[in-house]
This record gives sequence, structure tokens and C-alpha cells, in this order.
Amino acid sequence: WKKAAYYIGNFESDYNFLINTGDITQNGNRENEWLDYYDGKQYLSNKEEMFTIGNNDLCGHVAT
Repeated sequence: WKKAAYYIGNFESDYNFLINTGDITQNGNRENEWLDYYDGKQYLSNKEEMFTIGNNDLCGHVAT
């Protein structure tokens, strides 16, 4: 993702916004996967983004 975001941010210019259709992470409980996503997003910070949460992004909860 980071390499793709870098390329798009630096070499593509014919777009006004981003659409992400979900599954940003493989497992929404893994904080590092969210951090990786936002680390790559830095290269596209000047563009608006709309994304949906995919089923892999959902975090379960433990009932107590």
C-alpha cells in the first residue's frame, strides 16, 4: 500500500479524490495494520478520501 500510495501521490495527477472499498486491514484488531495504512496515506494527504469499512476491518469484542 505504501509503495502504491507513494507512486499515485507523486506520479499521477488526474484525480480529485480517493475511494477505498474496504478491507484496509487483514484484521481490524491489529493496530499496526491501521498504522501502516495511515503511514502510506501521508502521500495522498492532499486528496479527499471516502472509504467504507470492510469485514476484515471490524473489531470484535469480548463479552464479560
